[in-house]
Order: sequence, then structure tokens, then C-alpha cells
Amino acid sequence: MRILGDKLKQIRKARGMSQAELAKGICTQATISLIEKKEQVPSTKILLEICKRLEITLDSVIVQEDDQLHVLLSRVQALLFTNEFKKST
Repeated sequence: MRILGDKLKQIRKARGMSQAELAKGICTQATISLIEKKEQVPSTKILLEICKRLEITLDSVIVQEDDQLHVLLSRVQALLFTNEFKKST
């Protein structure tokens, strides 16, 4: 799972909230900053509370690692690593 920190920041700003306002009672302002900079992945509990405060769904700010692009790139990487890519084209 990856957090879309940029998108989280856009939504927060669109709601007219500061990092401190979003964080109040959930976590620290520094935690919000780190999440937005993609330097920290919060606990599920914190992320759910942030989404609740922003009135958004969890899936609007996360990307599952098993999304289609990730699966495709993983397959290509595996084929290249095993020198099977030319055989598959």
C-alpha cells in the first residue's frame, strides 16, 4: 500500500485546513507533514481518522501494490531478469 501524499495535501488545502487543524486529536502536525511528503506511512487507525476528517474514502488516497500497472511491471521485470522477455514477444 502506498499513500498518495500529494493528493492528501490537495484535498486538505481544498478544505481550507492547515496541517495542524487536520492533525488535531489524531496525530501531530509533523506526522501530517511527513505523510504529505511521502516520508511516513501512518497506522491504519490514523489514516482512517484523517480520511474521516477530510470526508473522503480511504481508497481515494491509497494505491494498492497489486494494482494492474504494478502487476504488469512486475511480470515484465521477472521476464527480463530470467531472460525470457524475447520468448514472450
